[in-house]
Amino acid sequence: MRGLRSILVYDVARSARGVTMQTDTHPTAEQVQLELLRRFSPGKRARLALSLSDLVISSSRQALRLAYPELDESSLKIRFVALNYGEDLAKRVRLHLERRQA
Repeated sequence: MRGLRSILVYDVARSARGVTMQTDTHPTAEQVQLELLRRFSPGKRARLALSLSDLVISSSRQALRLAYPELDESSLKIRFVALNYGEDLAKRVRLHLERRQA
C-alpha cells in the first residue's frame, strides 16, 4: 500500500502543475489515480502527505547510515541537516549541540 500512496501523491503533484505523468503510466491508470485522490478528504490527503514525508525522511536517514557506517547517531543527524538544509545550518546546529554538552 505504501508504494501506491507514493505513486498517487507524486502523480497528483505533477498533474496539478500541468506536468505529464510518468511515461510508464497508462493514461487510463493515470485517470484512476487522479480520481482516487480527488475523492480523498482534505484530512486524508494531509495524512498521506505526512506519511510520505516520514517515509522519505526515514529512507534518507537509513541511506546515510549505510553510506557512513563509521559515524555515530549524532554525526549522522548533522549530516542529514547538511544535506537537506545546508552546511551553514548544520554548522550552527553542531555548535549549539557542542555548547549544550559543555
